[in-house]
Amino acid sequence: METSESAWAIPVNPTEVVALMLTEDLLAPVEGSWLAEPLAKLRSRLSATLTPTSRRYCAELRKANVAAAFESFKIRRKLQTSRVLCPKTAPKSTA
Repeated sequence: METSESAWAIPVNPTEVVALMLTEDLLAPVEGSWLAEPLAKLRSRLSATLTPTSRRYCAELRKANVAAAFESFKIRRKLQTSRVLCPKTAPKSTA
């Protein structure tokens, strides 16, 4: 599988490339770790293989994913706040 000492030839389809590109926001917690730079470089190299249309599509999907995650966070936060304000409606702990 190796093509030289420093490069591998790994077959990847466009859907897999798009999937990895969309993980950038999900992998934000690795910022500052040793994984951050290699992941950024890999995404950059993979992005270069996409057509301009595919890159725009990825950007739109990322925005939608971030918006959906933020909306989900807001809903969860609202539920947590309502449980704090109205503890009678909160489920009882079994512990």
